[in-house]
Amino acid sequence: MINSDNIGQNKINPEEMLRNGQTIQLEPTGYSMYPLIDPEKNDQAVIQPVWEGNIKKVRKIKTGDVLLFRREGGILVLHRLIRKKKDGYYFTGDNQTVIEGPISPDQVIGIMRARIRNGRETSLDNIFMKTVYTLWMWMFPIRPFIYSITRKIRKRKNGK
Repeated sequence: MINSDNIGQNKINPEEMLRNGQTIQLEPTGYSMYPLIDPEKNDQAVIQPVWEGNIKKVRKIKTGDVLLFRREGGILVLHRLIRKKKDGYYFTGDNQTVIEGPISPDQVIGIMRARIRNGRETSLDNIFMKTVYTLWMWMFPIRPFIYSITRKIRKRKNGK
């Protein structure tokens, strides 16, 4: 999820900027894309447009891309595309097990190309990033099991 308060003091419109061909930086809130985006580390997402004027899909959108879209009813969401079907796109956060969709291609306004953490920009096209998140996507069916194990480990570690 994107906190509009973090977009800027001048209340800029990220959709308008992206439609005008500008690359933007946003500071996402929430943990749905953790560990790719960690709000406690003030991570920022570098978003490029998927539009050029009125022409859609300047950049080919593929499964595994992290896309910025507007949900019906309002908020901007930055999630990973896990499935493309005739009725639309299906997304999930890297730290979630729920699939959201269908989302119309017209709702997609940007594609995340890099993460900025501690002043250092890391491209999502980096081979390490691609490998880690491709493996994580393949593990989608067993994520609930992984989450239950990590919860138990954290509880033991915290003495609970």
